Amino acid sequence: MEKPVLFLFLAASSYTDLKYRTIDNFQNLFFFITGLIFMTLERGLYGLADGLITAVIVFAAFFVFYGAGLMGAGDIKFIMRYTIISCNHFGAVKLFDVLLTIMHHKR
Repeated sequence: MEKPVLFLFLAASSYTDLKYRTIDNFQNLFFFITGLIFMTLERGLYGLADGLITAVIVFAAFFVFYGAGLMGAGDIKFIMRYTIISCNHFGAVKLFDVLLTIMHHKR
């Protein structure tokens, strides 16, 4: 069930980002809440707690890059909601790895 939602998420985000060069905060909130609902339905209250903890950890980890001017706030929101919708922590780990690789190649 999460694959169609992930596709919708990526399609909507890509469209608005390409057309307007920004992603609406309503869209961020919608997918964030949808991800939390999926995690709650899948794992109960532990899933909800896991989703909220994941959001805090992802925000804290990527805020360092925002503070250094390497990312925008929208990038952090995108990573947070992708991680929650994918219902696992590996999404953030994969994106973090990609970000470090990109930064390394820019040097």
